[in-house]
Amino acid sequence: MSVVADLNLLKQLREAVGAGLGDCKKALVETNNNFDEAVNWLRKKGMASAAKKADRVASEGLVGINVQGNQGIVLELNSETDFVAKNTNFQELLKKLLAVAINASSLEELNALKLDGTTVAEKVAESSGIIGEKLELRRFQKVSVKNGVIASYIHTSEVENTGKTCVLLGVESDCSNKEILLELGRKLCMQAAAMKPQYLKTTEVPASILENEKAIAREQLLAQKKPEAVIEKILEGKVAKFYEDNVLLNQIFVMDSKKTITDVVKEAEKTLNTKIVFTSLALFKLGEGVAKKEENFADEVAKMAK
Repeated sequence: MSVVADLNLLKQLREAVGAGLGDCKKALVETNNNFDEAVNWLRKKGMASAAKKADRVASEGLVGINVQGNQGIVLELNSETDFVAKNTNFQELLKKLLAVAINASSLEELNALKLDGTTVAEKVAESSGIIGEKLELRRFQKVSVKNGVIASYIHTSEVENTGKTCVLLGVESDCSNKEILLELGRKLCMQAAAMKPQYLKTTEVPASILENEKAIAREQLLAQKKPEAVIEKILEGKVAKFYEDNVLLNQIFVMDSKKTITDVVKEAEKTLNTKIVFTSLALFKLGEGVAKKEENFADEVAKMAK
């Protein structure tokens, strides 16, 4: 008589180790529904099961930040389901990654750093095997200043220093009043989280992007039989609108629509009697650019039952 996985144990096992439903079911069947042995069975799988998950989508997880003095980092660790992202094993891994990532300058460097006697890349793969879902350290960015502060904002925070959207902003200034700089930076970080600009300043916008926007607008205006002199004036307005939508320092301030972000910065400079320069912006929204799938435990069980 074949062994059938106990549904109550199945749910408990998944909650305990954060592994995938299929792996948990197989573990219980292989160990005759012995919970402790099933946990060990899953852990022994290690990297062997991680390789099978390469083609699966990891769009859930958490984004985390670590700010230390004049530098800060933000990274995104993805899982296949939000269920696993709430598991302590996943969160402990992210905590360790955030701690070591402050020493890296790029994702490639981060993956090569040592963590628990192995490399970060190997640790993530090993954790994927233990947890039972594809885990992916998808992206990383470092923000630094020579003099000033690293401002931050976390939206939808679930665990300390992590959330669904994290923003870092380098605020460069000789000002000794760090609190005012941090407050200004935090406002701009909140602005970025809300309005999602693609660039920090106009000089970061690639010329090819601007030319493409202008080319599209020009074709539309020519089709409307607009005179060339009029077209050039309209194109200037189109570029200004593109900057307003996509460049943080050119946006309308969400907390006061009568001001632009540039106005807010100038007011701060006047108050502090010093120049303020922004070095870089890091805006990570969880799963951005990755196709997501919606599933829940009951649906998964129903599918497997069929």
